[in-house]
Amino acid sequence: MVIYRSDNQGAEIKGRILQKEKIGDMYTITVQNYGIFVVTQTNYESLKIGDEVRL
Repeated sequence: MVIYRSDNQGAEIKGRILQKEKIGDMYTITVQNYGIFVVTQTNYESLKIGDEVRL
């Protein structure tokens, strides 16, 4: 698995959560049209598949 860290200050990502997955100690969500993002455990637990998110 390759993980990139990017800083797109001012960019907005808006979409629906398609999938949630725990990989080892990482919590990930898949956002429609944008891909997979690593999130905190708190965010992972509070988000549901189908939720609209803005990052």
